[in-house]
Amino acid sequence: MPALPPRLRGLSSRIYLAFLMAAVIPTAIAGIIGVYYSQQALRQETLRNLNQEVGLRAKGVGRFFEQFSTDLLTLAASRTLKDLNVARVQGDQEKIEAAVRRLETQYSIFARNYPHFYYIRYIALDGRELMRVKRKNGEVFTIPHDRLQDKSRRYYFHAALKLKPGEIYISPMDLNIEYDEIEKPEQPVIRFATPIPDQDGKVQGLLVANLHAQVLLEHVQELSEARAG
Repeated sequence: MPALPPRLRGLSSRIYLAFLMAAVIPTAIAGIIGVYYSQQALRQETLRNLNQEVGLRAKGVGRFFEQFSTDLLTLAASRTLKDLNVARVQGDQEKIEAAVRRLETQYSIFARNYPHFYYIRYIALDGRELMRVKRKNGEVFTIPHDRLQDKSRRYYFHAALKLKPGEIYISPMDLNIEYDEIEKPEQPVIRFATPIPDQDGKVQGLLVANLHAQVLLEHVQELSEARAG
């Protein structure tokens, strides 16, 4: 077979290259588009599943907060708190001390039912704690009266006093403060507070409970580990 002239051989190469490009470029573009839409579909499916899981966990935390708030309101309506307020109005120190001891016993029982519980205290209108119960490392104990603190400068104290009896204030998550300094090691907490009225409906103080923020953070950690970060 006679060889093609150089001009025809060059034309043949260009035609071959043109057909090759015509086949390769659309295929490559189609592949890129397919990969892109596959990634988008996978991303959307992952986000949909993640949103569902986050929603379920949020509902679970919400139910826990509702139960804890209900229990706190039950404590706020106790006869012992009413007796304490009456004794304080009367200035009867013996009755005040007796009521405080009963509260410490009641709140100690309450604290044992919540693994994430940290503190519960009754704070008077001047910001002074009248009693405090603490749970640490599974042990529940009362704070000595000479170690009680003035919380009148804390933001949650003023925010909760604006509520009506029967309402619950829930603070943002932040670090626990002890004696005007951040507690060491650092303890992220969430505070629940409700006003305590006297027999005439006038607010006499606040019942404040601290929960370890781990009740929220452990859900975030579990999600992160399950999704490889």
